[in-house]
Amino acid sequence: MNGVKVIKPGVMATLQDWGRYGQRENGLSSGGPMDEHAFLWVNRLLENPPNSCMIEITIGLAAFESQVNTTIAVCGADMGLTINNKPAACWSTHAVKVGDKIQFSSARQGLRSYMGIAGGFQVKPVFASSATVVREHLGGLNGEALQHNDVINAESTKPLSFQRRVPFQFIPAHQKTTTLRFIPGYQSDLFEASQRDLFVNTIYTVSKRLDRMGCQVQGEKIHFQGAGIISEGIALGSIQIPPDGQPIILLKDSGSIGGYPKLGCIARIDLNKLAQCRPGDQIKFRAIDQAIACDELIEFYDFFKLSF
Repeated sequence: MNGVKVIKPGVMATLQDWGRYGQRENGLSSGGPMDEHAFLWVNRLLENPPNSCMIEITIGLAAFESQVNTTIAVCGADMGLTINNKPAACWSTHAVKVGDKIQFSSARQGLRSYMGIAGGFQVKPVFASSATVVREHLGGLNGEALQHNDVINAESTKPLSFQRRVPFQFIPAHQKTTTLRFIPGYQSDLFEASQRDLFVNTIYTVSKRLDRMGCQVQGEKIHFQGAGIISEGIALGSIQIPPDGQPIILLKDSGSIGGYPKLGCIARIDLNKLAQCRPGDQIKFRAIDQAIACDELIEFYDFFKLSF
């Protein structure tokens, strides 16, 4: 089967579907898209099932060649998309033919972009998912990031009859300072009130320690006066406080257990904003009620017709 050939993988490009859930008891990460908002819009534009596999491109500088006649969609960070050297809009569908060149320059704002294809890429699942987790050598093509000359299988489809675009009100705007809401956890009371106040009143900076496993932010140090905790299961978005006092937010490829105390957990819907933050960007934290965060997430998933 033909599909899409990788001409340049760029800084990092991986295949991701919705993720590998129900396997944390086996020590496996979920994987999946860092920016669920952009990922789900790609599949919605293409009329694909919400779980359909696509390419997550980090930073940019990637290039591909279509080996099929089909429709693609690209959403996420603006990476100067071109098709056959002609500018093409992000947050939109595009018809492509055999031999067409799809190129991304470096991200102008944001960090990650998603390219999907009508019908989704055909990738053999591992533990019920094709999501690539490089650290675990699972998913994608041989458990690795995409490489030069890789071919991702896909079928030829009749191009969509008209170009589709995401309505402008659903396209995130770049913010000078990103506010991330968090749900205080059961360990937050182990931190002194002065430290909890310091956390929400500090503007942090995204550090260079940023990947699919986690994001460390730099600013006022948060001190934990307790004796530490026993390693335990950890959730996506957990805010860990390591000995150096600089918070770490756990992301899609994080491990299943951890031993640092936690202030709480970032509201899942806000992790989409964090997925587009770059080193040097500013972050501010604000507490949110768990019920409100859950209602917002359910509404968001219902919009994209996700089932649980």
